[in-house]
Amino acid sequence: MSIRAGHATARLDVTRGTSMAGYVARTGAVSGVLDPLELGAVVLAGSSGAVAALCVVDLLQVDGPLADRCRTSVADSLGTSSDLVWLTATHTHGGPLPDDVADQVENAAVDAAREALRLAGPARVTLHRTELDGVGAQRTGDSRRSAVPVEVLQFSGDSGVVGVVGVLPVHPTVLGADNTRVSADLPGGVRRAAARESSAWCLVATGAAGDVSTRSHRREQTLAEVDRLGALAAGRLLDPGPAIATATDVVGGRVTTIDLAPARPDAAFRAGAVQTARQALAAAEAVGDPVRVREATVVLQGAELGHGGTAPVPCAVAGLDLGGVRLVGLGGEPFLDLATTTAALDPGTVLVGYANGYAGYLPTSAAFAAAEADPDHPSYEVLIARVAPGEPGRALAAATALLGSSA
Repeated sequence: MSIRAGHATARLDVTRGTSMAGYVARTGAVSGVLDPLELGAVVLAGSSGAVAALCVVDLLQVDGPLADRCRTSVADSLGTSSDLVWLTATHTHGGPLPDDVADQVENAAVDAAREALRLAGPARVTLHRTELDGVGAQRTGDSRRSAVPVEVLQFSGDSGVVGVVGVLPVHPTVLGADNTRVSADLPGGVRRAAARESSAWCLVATGAAGDVSTRSHRREQTLAEVDRLGALAAGRLLDPGPAIATATDVVGGRVTTIDLAPARPDAAFRAGAVQTARQALAAAEAVGDPVRVREATVVLQGAELGHGGTAPVPCAVAGLDLGGVRLVGLGGEPFLDLATTTAALDPGTVLVGYANGYAGYLPTSAAFAAAEADPDHPSYEVLIARVAPGEPGRALAAATALLGSSA
């Protein structure tokens, strides 16, 4: 085995009264802890001495300055290049504002990465791709998938599987805006279930979840439901089927930022969007359909927060080459079809979202086109997107191109 790998975690402590991130409709600050937040790190050491680290933290997002700060500190502590270190967010809506815990996140990343390297042992790293049903579904588009593809990096030693990294393309929003207790939400439920079912460690990263949520599958918005859905997901991560690729070494990596063209304020679907959304909400409330009310409320929020401007939007792009397995990262919320396109072009490549920065929603060109074709019914994600049509695809191409120059 040419790769050594290790895993470790560190807790984040959030005090009562801290502001919470994630929901426009939430009014309360942190009132307690429902389940703890953590930062998990997986460190991979290659035969040439190169060391890579994937750090995943239970936050809504990691903005560019925080990501750069943490990546530099982790790289210094491991004696490696910051181009080989990623910091990604699970996108839980049950955590604090990132800036309020920035020092904690940096310290946790360094501590977890150091411990992971100390614990690293020989590992066979394989990529598996499976399908997860009953947890997440697309919430926009004409052909909404009720099941989603999931990628699993499986780490095996002489005695069997020792750990898994699951890339889960599902918005971790089981808990609602009325929850004011800190929670890792779905990733926490997955980790707890995996710990009950196996001695292998489990790290959960969030993939192309921009247009995927638990809305159509969840039965309630409670911690018990988090654990029910988490158990379903953990079952797939621990039994992902046959390997489709094998990592051979830490070949190289690159993390950088590109500027994307901003959203157009004069787009047809933005004109009159607030008034149209208010009318749709009133109609839904008159009928008394809670599902329609929820959907109309979200669209209204998007219309009220709709973007458009002249300033370029910085977007983090990253590539990590592990030989037969490659990771590409986007600093935003990519739509699911961006991930399926990536896998179709190269089955050995995995798209990770919310990585090393945050540029907001990254819809597909088809999603923008649908909004333009039916401007009276745009989706929340397209309304609130900060970037112009076609720019998310350009960001993905830029991230993929980094793999060719990472060696």
